[in-house]
Amino acid sequence: MQKATFHLLASIALITAAAPVPAFADDVNFGDDSGRYSKDGECDDMRFDGAGMTDTLLIDSDILHDASDCRAAFNAGRLKLRP
Repeated sequence: MQKATFHLLASIALITAAAPVPAFADDVNFGDDSGRYSKDGECDDMRFDGAGMTDTLLIDSDILHDASDCRAAFNAGRLKLRP
């Protein structure tokens, strides 16, 4: 194998290995629906970002406590996990 080809393949392998892997709903712990604003059609869990999020102030106590809203928006492609 030529040296240039080897370096090209090695570079592609490194880039591919570093690429982010999309999260699937089965891989995400959505928590429960014990939050004050759960089941209102808007995700209040600050671990997410996107069009399915609420416009109100996000607070720590809502993390893992708005499962139905966040799961529905995530499955619809309206949310993603923040890095």
